[in-house]
Amino acid sequence: MRSIDCSTQQPLLAQPDKVPQGSPDEGVQYPPLEPFIAQVEKDSSRMETVWKRTMHQQYQVSDRYDHVAALIVRWDDELDRDLQCKHEVEELNNLFKDDFHFNSRVLKLDTRSRPQSQLNHAVAELVHRDDGPSRKHLLIVYYSGHGVARGDGHLGFAGVPKDPCPVLEGGGRYLPMLKWTDAERDLDLAEADVLIVLDCCCAAMIMNKELSDDARSHEVIAATGRLQKTNAPGSRSFTRYFIDALKEELEKNNRQPFNTYDLNAEITRRRMLRTPYESRIFNRHANARNRRHIALAPLDHIQPVTPEQAVSRPKRAREAATLDLQISFSKRTRLADHEVKQLATKMFEAAKSTDLDIISIDWMEFKPRKEVVQLQQTLRVLFYAIYYFTRWRQIVRRNKKRKAEGAIDDDQPRPTKRPAISTFFLEQPPNSYIEPLSPPPSSRSDAESPQP
Repeated sequence: MRSIDCSTQQPLLAQPDKVPQGSPDEGVQYPPLEPFIAQVEKDSSRMETVWKRTMHQQYQVSDRYDHVAALIVRWDDELDRDLQCKHEVEELNNLFKDDFHFNSRVLKLDTRSRPQSQLNHAVAELVHRDDGPSRKHLLIVYYSGHGVARGDGHLGFAGVPKDPCPVLEGGGRYLPMLKWTDAERDLDLAEADVLIVLDCCCAAMIMNKELSDDARSHEVIAATGRLQKTNAPGSRSFTRYFIDALKEELEKNNRQPFNTYDLNAEITRRRMLRTPYESRIFNRHANARNRRHIALAPLDHIQPVTPEQAVSRPKRAREAATLDLQISFSKRTRLADHEVKQLATKMFEAAKSTDLDIISIDWMEFKPRKEVVQLQQTLRVLFYAIYYFTRWRQIVRRNKKRKAEGAIDDDQPRPTKRPAISTFFLEQPPNSYIEPLSPPPSSRSDAESPQP
């Protein structure tokens, strides 16, 4: 298990997800992991995927990034004797480079110079070398190692599991410790989308930062919650499941884009079968204007081209301004794939008919009102409760009538018992009776919808 017990740090506590007093994040709570939230996020992710693919087809632009750069951080072998993250990190680095064609490299932190300075420099170099416009450039920072909840409420990285003060490990002069928030400052200044993945204890201590109105995506996937441990490298580690989930999504989607929500859902599905830990995905900035999930896909479209092909290839212009609109639905709390596709197509046609040079129409967030969904779920339960009660009464009355007439006797088998109502509800799609989705169009071309 990953943990750290340093005199200069706040030790791990038994209570999960408790925020230290005085922390900048004090009072910030996780989104409740209840069926309502899970279903809303699942539906929103599906609709967002359909919208993106439709818009990319309409605008005839690539549905994936032009450039992705990854920085994978671990500690030097002399420090990382207990965890030995080397093998998993190398496998992930090779997966990024060989299968996804990302520009990926590994940073090994040591104590010959200040670890904080090493990570600060590496992140600054990543931004300087690989930054670019949002939706076209993506920066990934992945950390595997020890994590610690600092006394100031921030997340810290450590190279050893015990107090390093008596003996300086790795033949260096500095303590193997650093503060993540000091290292990520350059990421806040980047234009590109940013994905941070943390495989360490207390990973969710990174949540959340100040408000932001950036149009870019800045997401975090944390291996575990605040002040919680996670598995060390091996068959049950987060990085192991992360690698396996990447391969699974790559094959399942036929090398087409898949978003971070679907990736984390696959990781969680695999982990919950063997471990008690659940990874979290959230936006780095609280109440950010943009809730768009990051889409991952191999950069297969990046191929050597001739100068003539480069000139004719459609390119997305740099945006000069953005306009946020809100569409309100009177009854809908979710949309079917063909409805999302139809809405996207109609909006593209409307934008194309103007002379405003609109270069994209992005899906920001679908947000159904919680009380409306809960009311629909309650009505659904009542509907099926009344239906099954009525059916039960009909069966009882019919059996009594037949028995009174001598059509059956007590020795004959009774009617098969129906399944429990609660089990029936769990097997049904949400809102299936109270909010039926409209049937797909009759024509074959309109009926086809992209795979989520």
